[in-house]
Amino acid sequence: MFDAAVIRRRIYFLLSVLVMIGGILGALTFQLSIEVQNVTQTVLGVFSAGMLLLLLQRKVPLQVIEWLSLGMYMAFWVFRFAVEIVSPHYRMGAFPLHSDTGLTVLVLLTFISLPTFSAMRVTQVLYLVFIFFPWLVLAVLPERRLDWVFDDFFRVQLITTGMVGLVYVLGVYKEQWVREQERSHWLHQIASTDLLTGALNRRRLYEVMEGHLEGSQFSVILFDLDHFKRINDRYGHATGDAVLRKATEAARDVLRPSDHIGRWGGEEFLVVLPSTTLQEALELAEHMRTRFLESAVHELPGFSASFGVAEHMPQETHDAMVHRADQALYQAKACGRNCVVPFGEHVQLSGTG
Repeated sequence: MFDAAVIRRRIYFLLSVLVMIGGILGALTFQLSIEVQNVTQTVLGVFSAGMLLLLLQRKVPLQVIEWLSLGMYMAFWVFRFAVEIVSPHYRMGAFPLHSDTGLTVLVLLTFISLPTFSAMRVTQVLYLVFIFFPWLVLAVLPERRLDWVFDDFFRVQLITTGMVGLVYVLGVYKEQWVREQERSHWLHQIASTDLLTGALNRRRLYEVMEGHLEGSQFSVILFDLDHFKRINDRYGHATGDAVLRKATEAARDVLRPSDHIGRWGGEEFLVVLPSTTLQEALELAEHMRTRFLESAVHELPGFSASFGVAEHMPQETHDAMVHRADQALYQAKACGRNCVVPFGEHVQLSGTG
């Protein structure tokens, strides 16, 4: 399932590891000389180690980590770029200029972290600084022209322009790709879920059961909300809809992550329980039954449901299995409703193809 936040978190994790390794390498060069390059590289490595720790802990929102990373990296790049251009210790236009790759990485991080149009504005400002600031320095500090290597200087600006432009174009396509993935995910949700309750629809439930027919043992629970028409007539359809949503929510609180709940039709729901025996399914159904009684909806203090439970038999189709659960549900209603009945208890096997 597509999740842009998960993809971004993985990208930040990888970038943090790479920058942290670069920081370690920068620290190892201190014994040779201490320069702006290895100092900033080491500080960035330490900062990336902190970001990596935050990513692993998952306690800080991803957006906060993004803004911290972007702001810190931008400050480092501006500082390093200014030093390289202004300081007489660096040849003007020496190829390659350390800040050109830094700008490319910064632009890439900007497009990952920010919405496309915001990233475009930030990128334009950074690019203008990169292009025009060196010329301003040459105009203000004539002595910098003495070591000016025009060919390399011009080449660096052209190559960086191409790289930034490529990232710029990729950022636009990224935005379109994210939108398409979100649209595809939304269409998949509509095709497989019930819009009112958020539970699976019947089509998706059939697919889930089909996937378990040849696998391990599993069971199903078919439950029906008791006297649902009376709830609609007395409290209104808005309350009735709220009861359907509350039933789905309460059932999910009881069920395990591997279980599937879907709206079978009207006020009837089907629960598919992978790797579950009949006895385990009965216990889960009983927990749901008591939870419903405690679930208040508007002025309704709670509601009840009748449950039919069946365990899959070898070579049995999903239709036959649901039919047996439906027979058990029918027996639960005949016994006074608000109870859990397994198939086989007061029910004779019939119609199972």
